[in-house]
Amino acid sequence: MKPWSVVHRGRVAASALLLDPGHLGEEAVRTRILALWAPGCRLESIEGRLLLTFPSPRHVNALELGLPFVREGDALVSAPLRESERTGGGVLEVRGGELGAAQPVPVDASAWLDVELPVAAVRSVGPPAVRAAAAVVAEPLRREAFGVPDPAPGFEHVLDLLRRPEPVAAPPPRAAPSEPGWMAKMLGGLFGRPPTPSGGAMGPLPSAPPVGAGPSEPSEPGLLDGIAAFLARWFPSSGGAVAPERVRSRQEEILASVLERFDGDLEDALRHAIPLGGAGGLGSGMPAMRAPAPRDLLFPSWFASVGSGGGGFGASSSLYDALKAMYLAAAAKLEADGEVEKAAFVLADLLADPSAAVDLLEKHGRYALAAKLAETRLRDWARAVRLHLLARDVSRALRLTHAHGVFAEALGNLADEGSKRALRAAWAALLVKSGRLDAAVGVAWADERLRPATAPWLARIVERGGEQAIGPLLKLAEVAPDEADAAFERLLASAEPEEVAARSELAQQLGFGGPPSWRRRLARRVIADAGRPGVDSTKLQHLLRAPALADLRVDLPVFPSVPVRSRYPQVLGLDESGAVPVHDAVWLPHGVLCALGEAGVALIDRRGETVWADPTPVERFAPDAEGFLVVGIHRVGRPPEGNGVGTVRLSRIDLRSRVVQPWARARLACWADTCVDGRWLVADEVRPMLVDLTAEGWSWLHAGPPMPDPVHSVDAHGSIGVLTDGREPELFGLSPTLESVTLRRTVEIAGQRVLRGGRVLGSTRSGRHVVLASGASQAVFEGQPDDGELVALELLDAYAVVARGTVDGVRVSVLTLSGHPIGHVDALGALRVGLRGEPGRLGIFDDRGRVLWIDPVTGARLRSVRT
Repeated sequence: MKPWSVVHRGRVAASALLLDPGHLGEEAVRTRILALWAPGCRLESIEGRLLLTFPSPRHVNALELGLPFVREGDALVSAPLRESERTGGGVLEVRGGELGAAQPVPVDASAWLDVELPVAAVRSVGPPAVRAAAAVVAEPLRREAFGVPDPAPGFEHVLDLLRRPEPVAAPPPRAAPSEPGWMAKMLGGLFGRPPTPSGGAMGPLPSAPPVGAGPSEPSEPGLLDGIAAFLARWFPSSGGAVAPERVRSRQEEILASVLERFDGDLEDALRHAIPLGGAGGLGSGMPAMRAPAPRDLLFPSWFASVGSGGGGFGASSSLYDALKAMYLAAAAKLEADGEVEKAAFVLADLLADPSAAVDLLEKHGRYALAAKLAETRLRDWARAVRLHLLARDVSRALRLTHAHGVFAEALGNLADEGSKRALRAAWAALLVKSGRLDAAVGVAWADERLRPATAPWLARIVERGGEQAIGPLLKLAEVAPDEADAAFERLLASAEPEEVAARSELAQQLGFGGPPSWRRRLARRVIADAGRPGVDSTKLQHLLRAPALADLRVDLPVFPSVPVRSRYPQVLGLDESGAVPVHDAVWLPHGVLCALGEAGVALIDRRGETVWADPTPVERFAPDAEGFLVVGIHRVGRPPEGNGVGTVRLSRIDLRSRVVQPWARARLACWADTCVDGRWLVADEVRPMLVDLTAEGWSWLHAGPPMPDPVHSVDAHGSIGVLTDGREPELFGLSPTLESVTLRRTVEIAGQRVLRGGRVLGSTRSGRHVVLASGASQAVFEGQPDDGELVALELLDAYAVVARGTVDGVRVSVLTLSGHPIGHVDALGALRVGLRGEPGRLGIFDDRGRVLWIDPVTGARLRSVRT
């Protein structure tokens, strides 16, 4: 692979450096590595070059010290790689313009250090001499030695005054207290003290202890201690936790003043209230040193509350719960008094719960304000669209729908049919304005009361002509018969090749619906087109099967029939049954890999012996083109044949080393049965994705656009196809990177279906007809009245395979793409049969443990094993 860039440039956070002794010299490289060495470094060799890996990234200039490697996930890369260029973990180096994985070899750097020192001879010099220690007499310091004069008179008296403790000043006299309020009484009860008059909720602050004083007596409990003790008794859920540090005295005064305001005017208290979240609220990091500035408006803000106190207020969980209860009581009182906007302000700004504020506003019919709050604070676009519609602001609802693509989510949030119809009509009109007529018809057609409004859009689509106009023409016949008749006349009169193919397509679709008055005229016109390109005799024969058209069959020319090459009555007898049911099988050059469900996987060689087995549960396989790597799929809590999104457990099976490695758990609706070039096509409910098969974890390389309906099947045989499972199933063709849609066509199939190579094989609602549809044509295989229930379907390059239940088991029939039988295989005693088509062979496996591979042309048995 050639990456878009070959080296890192500028200043990078290097996790490793690569140094080449061939360029710098062995001595210079060793010197540089030892200079950069730190505890935790690791040294490895890559083809003679030395890779020094650091314990933590270092910011270096690229190519200054060596070739830098940057850690991206589990890989060390020498160049900035795109998501699609990564090939896994390890050491990835761009060398010679190509990206490859290196194999480092550990190197012991301790061998570079010379620890051999010369050994000196030891010679004794005799015992040390003993000396008598002389006594040292410290002389007293004298003022004369430093030239300092004698102290002035009275100096000792001044020192004596300074050693005495300073007397404590008495507190200043206070004004006569007034009658305490209810808040002061509550605070007094919290602290076990007499109620404090309203002149000061906290009373005088204690002064600092005198300098040099001994241990002070324990002080009385503070505000937070009292609140915590009270809440521990009355709110056991708070746990009685007390803040690890006492809030500074200034914050106690601020909180006390805020609490005391709720004793008086509630509106004034809310203007000074402290929010429970955001900057300036409880729990913020920086402490507030002043009281919050009063708010101008008690109205929900469009952005998250930022407070106004110049800082935050540290608080214990007890105080938080007390304020929360007080704010909730205030919101309930405001709601009861009809002050809905103020109650919403308490919920959104003080309690930091904008979702509850939106619910409150919607409950009282304030839809415009609720929509604005949901749009700005919640950023819930689907909810905002619904509220804008309730507020009759259709213009704003459409702008949000268009900008954020939430039509389906918004439609699902609407409860009444009137609002849904209004959104459908407005959205369809916007799609028409942007030129997307087909999408507009799809949106409006789902509501029967909106269908008449689609008549002008359908007429414009029909004017384009071609096969894509057949479906809209049939819809136009329902809502505007006169316009449809005029378009039908133009279709009959046209001699253009694309209109000839369109007539043939319309003849096929009329077998399932459409105005009966068109059938005879269309049959005569299509018979006249017989033999021209785009007309198939199979379609004509199906159209003329109606009793009312029996007289027209004599006008049909005789076409050469497709010869039946051979019939091959094969039988899987009861004596060939195995021990374990087979859910899937893959042809390998040296044997058959079988998925045994909860029993695991088994590799059976050509002689029928099990040469390898693993207990990992697997129900489906997705092998790569070479057959060495196989993805094992196992649904969790849902039967393998169940449709819809479910959890699957994925594993990777390496057949070269015969190791089953758990890969991931994912929510998938369907997946392709093979992998191509290391990519695997899967789909969740509405979006197809190409998954990187070689990645360590679950990651997708490309994701396609959301489909209009749930995804039923995906396929990557030749081209990427997606089949949806809506009211009208549609077949989509996508580009290799899933970026654009190359084909979109409605498929008249309601039962089982399988998608292969841009074609769909499935059954109709009755189950007796099997339909083969593609981007340009459609064929019908009609079953016999005694045919049993449809069990399985498969498509090969030139054949269709249909498995139906019989009295004795399951019959697997092989037919040409025009419906002519080639042969059949009877699986006696089987209730469930699986099919896997590969180039030149067809695999059949059943619940009786039998696996059979045949040649679909001759019916020859290529390989047969049993579990």
